[in-house]
Amino acid sequence: IRPVFALTDTCKCERIHGHNLLITVVYEGNAHPITETVFDFTDTKILKKWLDDNWDHKFLICDQDPLANLLTGAWEDDLVKLPFFPTSEMLAKELYRVFDLYKLGNLKRIEISETSSSKTAFTP
Repeated sequence: IRPVFALTDTCKCERIHGHNLLITVVYEGNAHPITETVFDFTDTKILKKWLDDNWDHKFLICDQDPLANLLTGAWEDDLVKLPFFPTSEMLAKELYRVFDLYKLGNLKRIEISETSSSKTAFTP
């Protein structure tokens, strides 16, 4: 099972900006003998909800970045301070940690693409 979620934005900016992310969640497992599914694909809606509630249309910034405190007042609702720099690699690792808490199945890997020619993956 490989649900794919897109966090998109229609504008490109040269200054403070977010990124478009294509997130692929890879589950593996044996098919159920009757339904022949690994698990109910609709269960992944909770993962999309987490993304929408926590990261979509938000500015992800490391809490150690000097800009973090400067942006706090003006951007409070749109600012997500993370305990790491939000590289694709670290975001994939964090999503693995968060999504694994939901115990939807045998989570194998998180893949993140910022463009069609770049992809990173986290596999524990």
